[in-house]
Amino acid sequence: MGFQIQDGTGKGNIAGVTGNNRLLPSTVNETIFAFAAENGDAYFIGTPVITLTNAAESALFYIKNNEDDSIIYENFFTTANATTGGSPAIYTVN
Repeated sequence: MGFQIQDGTGKGNIAGVTGNNRLLPSTVNETIFAFAAENGDAYFIGTPVITLTNAAESALFYIKNNEDDSIIYENFFTTANATTGGSPAIYTVN
């Protein structure tokens, strides 16, 4: 008998192998964000359309992490409405 991979729980289960000698795992493929969401660590941060009313440089969005755990970004989306030169122009970053 060859080498066997056991489950480690004491139940006596061993790993299955295909006819091509490949391991039969039970896996789930998901993004790190989906995994974080399942653990209650995913958040949505949003604002209404931000309107810039003068030509001065302005910060649109600022996030600071004061925690020991890293922040994981799945997607970042913001929309700003510039009205400093007359007619509005929409700027989108995604």
